[in-house]
Amino acid sequence: MSDIENEAGEAVAAEAAPAPAPAPAENAPAENALIATIDRIIDEWFVGSMHGSIVSRSTETYNHVQSAVLKLKARLIDEARRHGGAA
Repeated sequence: MSDIENEAGEAVAAEAAPAPAPAPAENAPAENALIATIDRIIDEWFVGSMHGSIVSRSTETYNHVQSAVLKLKARLIDEARRHGGAA
């Protein structure tokens, strides 16, 4: 911070201007790649862990778990978007 003078001629600290946020287009490829990776990893895990398991034998239980996984996926994707796709 640098000092500037106020109307009374007193030195006051100048507020540094915040750095501009990167334009969405700058982060789009990285963000899209991260989102695709999150989506793929979760889907692979779900298929490998749930299909053929005891969970898949009960439609109600399977649907409940799948719903929870989709909510988790959405939260992770939102978090990735908030951080601009940076890992």
